[in-house]
Amino acid sequence: MAQPPHPPHPPAGADPRAGLRRAARVVLAGWAYLLLFAAVAHGLLRWPMLGVAAASWLLALPVLAAWWHQDATHRLLALHPYRSGAALHRWYARRVLPMALRVMLALLLTAAALLQTPFFALSEWVLLALAAPGYALLEAVFYRLGAAQFATERYAQRWVRRATHATLVLLLALAWLALRLSDHASVPLPLAERLGQWQAGWSDAPSHALRWALDALAWSQAGFETALSQLPADRRWQALAGLVLAPLALFGHSALAIAGCALSLPELRRASAVPLCAEVVPPRLTPERAAVWAAIGVLATWLWLDLAGRTEYLAQSSPSPFAVQALPECERIGGRVYRVGAEALLEQLGARTQKSLAASQVQACTALDKVRALAEPGVDAYLDWYFSLGAEWARLAAMLAGDAELLMRVKFEQLVLQDDGIGSALGTVQREYAAQWGAALNARADALALLESQHLVLSESQCRVVHEAPESPALLAVRGHSARLAASSGVALIAGSFAGTVAAKAMGKASMKAASKLLLKAAAKKSLGKAGAAAAGAALGTVVAPGLGTALGAGLGAAVGLALGAGVDLTLLAAEEMLTRENMRRELLEAVDESLAPYRASLSCGAARP
Repeated sequence: MAQPPHPPHPPAGADPRAGLRRAARVVLAGWAYLLLFAAVAHGLLRWPMLGVAAASWLLALPVLAAWWHQDATHRLLALHPYRSGAALHRWYARRVLPMALRVMLALLLTAAALLQTPFFALSEWVLLALAAPGYALLEAVFYRLGAAQFATERYAQRWVRRATHATLVLLLALAWLALRLSDHASVPLPLAERLGQWQAGWSDAPSHALRWALDALAWSQAGFETALSQLPADRRWQALAGLVLAPLALFGHSALAIAGCALSLPELRRASAVPLCAEVVPPRLTPERAAVWAAIGVLATWLWLDLAGRTEYLAQSSPSPFAVQALPECERIGGRVYRVGAEALLEQLGARTQKSLAASQVQACTALDKVRALAEPGVDAYLDWYFSLGAEWARLAAMLAGDAELLMRVKFEQLVLQDDGIGSALGTVQREYAAQWGAALNARADALALLESQHLVLSESQCRVVHEAPESPALLAVRGHSARLAASSGVALIAGSFAGTVAAKAMGKASMKAASKLLLKAAAKKSLGKAGAAAAGAALGTVVAPGLGTALGAGLGAAVGLALGAGVDLTLLAAEEMLTRENMRRELLEAVDESLAPYRASLSCGAARP
């Protein structure tokens, strides 16, 4: 009766050095396989189909060895209750068909793992690098914890192998899921855009069949991203979906490959023994058996390469049904998609508009500076009039009639603003304002028409966005010009209304208001003073020149009294002028600048230049 084999290595704790050697062999063999796997993955998109098939066959050998060894161990344990030569013993000892099926499964699993490498990020490679140390650690832990739970070491070995494989796959899947859920920086792209981005990476691969397979897998990967992005924010739902969609085949392949690479030569001979070998140390292959295995290997390789060649031939006959059509490139501006170059056209339009507005702006701002320059001598002329004796008496007369402010306002407009040069300059400003307003309106209409002509009747998932902006800077600038000019009062910039505005601001200045109040208080005193001076002069005339007659002497005395009053007024005006003229001049020019400020702002002229 066939007896189960002894374990391939002593249990943990029986020989610590043997356990360390076993762990070192597992880690080094696993990393060596990972290097080979990474090299094949690197050349996957550069090799023809036969090269890919040969590489996948080579990578499938450790997986195949692990499966054959598991099958041999399982069958030897299953044969233990049966008598050698009995029907059940012969049935469970049959291995040819199961071994052939495992060959196909190992090739398919390896091919599936390789096909996932174009979608790998750095995190996936790190997890695969940690798989070998994780396998060695888990195996040692399970041997230490589980060996005492079984009647014989043979059953403990099988349990440890299964527990190690299952736990390693689960831990890798959980780590992968945690990395995916913690990746908050990446934003899922639209499905078509993501597919186009991926499929462009292997569009030049020499193998048509490989492109077919990768195109189909891209749909699965893109669907996975879309599914995760559309799940509720609850992490439990996302974790559950991630475990369902995690690449368990990849991690299972990694665990099997590590186990197969770590098998010793005697255990490799046990795995490939037909019929089953129950000896503790399986015998070496005889030349006859080696020749048979070599012939089987050559035949299996030829069949696999022939299948790969036929698949490639069929794939060449038609394009991949899973490939998305090349998405047109587009620009996304303000949430809408446009042809590539729409933003550049808007920038050109904005540059032309800015150039036109700048030329008009120079002329308008120069005209505003001219208004300011021409108003300055007018202010001096107004102050010369203001501090004259005739103006003083005219203001007194107007004050008695209640029209003193009107007199000063009319005189200000007359002397300061009714200049032909100012009228001409204001006309220039108005014309240039109208030109800028028309240019801004035309530019805005042209920009909207340009965007409409460049607009694509597509959703954002039907084109590949190569440039994105929340709003076009050029369009914002054009809209800003229109808004700035629309908010101004430049359309009312005519000489009459401007003169009235300046005069009103001038009369509202503190110095002019103070002068009006002083004039009101002094009016009565000056009128009484002049009357008293005239009466005193008349009385003095009758006394001093009695020979001239009373009436003539009184008239001469009144004239002398008025002359004395005028002299006093001139003296007071001179003193007032010396004290207040500079302040009044500054405030009157400020009134001119304040009246021009809205037009400077609307025309972007900057500060006033005196």
